Formats: sequence, structure tokens, C-alpha cells
Amino acid sequence: MKLIKNNIQGFTFIEILITLSLAGVILALVFSFFINNLKNFNRAEHEVGLQYNGQFAVDYITNIASQSKGISFVESIDRVDKTSTSDRVNVKQITFIVENADESTSDISFSIDEISKELHSTDRVNSIAQYVEELVIQPVPSNENYSNARGIALIINLSKGDVNKRIESQIKFRNYE
Repeated sequence: MKLIKNNIQGFTFIEILITLSLAGVILALVFSFFINNLKNFNRAEHEVGLQYNGQFAVDYITNIASQSKGISFVESIDRVDKTSTSDRVNVKQITFIVENADESTSDISFSIDEISKELHSTDRVNSIAQYVEELVIQPVPSNENYSNARGIALIINLSKGDVNKRIESQIKFRNYE
């Protein structure tokens, strides 16, 4: 008669527990690395989006303003007419005098919707830019009031989440009289 040995091999509870805890530590490190990279990617994506929005807005305003004869109206964010001042102004609305092809003039205005943070223009149906916190201008030269200025210094501050972007430009009025 042969004696059958019970030779069952397996893992002990301690071995399984050690393996699971090591796997948990490794997964936690990988997961935190992944989450950190995802946050950095989202932040970079917001920065690129804000840069694009701001640059498009500056280019659009520059295109209109540089071909204008000057400024006919400046309203500050607190709804005060600043056209006859030379103050640096956080703008609610700015209006440029534009010469048409038939040599008549028309006004093109830019305004910020304080609730949606969108920049709008009277010559465009859709908004020009989103996430606009401030549109700040100053006449050029700085000792002139806006109605006599030969140009403006323009600053657009944009914000989305914890990402902020500042775009600056200086615009000269080509058709200033």
C-alpha cells in the first residue's frame, strides 16, 4: 500500500497580503502621476485657449482700430463716459469712427458682457472672445484725451479657472485727421 502525500502548494495569506499591499502602493504612485499629468495637460490647454482667444480679439480690434479715424466714445466699466479724459480705463464699451468705401463714416463698437465675460462687436453676430475679465485702454500719446488720441495702448486680461493670460498691443489710427 502506497501512502499518498498531501503535497498541495499555494500561497499563504501573508504572501497574498504583501503582494496586494505592494501592488496598491505601485498603483497609487502611477495613479498620482497620471492625475498630475492630466492636471498639467488641462492647464496647458486652458493657457493655449486663452492665448488664442486673446490674440484673436487683439487682432480683430487692431484691424478695426488701425483703419479708423479715431475714437468717438469710451465708457468705463462703472458706466462713466471717459471720452474726454486721458485716464487709463477699464472699458465697458469703446466706439471707433470708421470710414466706409463711399467715404461716409460709421461707428463700430466693442463691449464686454459682464456676466458671460464675452467681448462683442457691433459688426459681428458672434462674440469675438470669451473669458475676458478686462479690456484696458490708454490713449497714445498719453497726455491726449481719447477723442484726440492718435492711437491706443490695449490690454486684454483673460481668465479661465486658475489660468490667467494678459495680451498687450499698441494701435495707431492710420486715418486719424
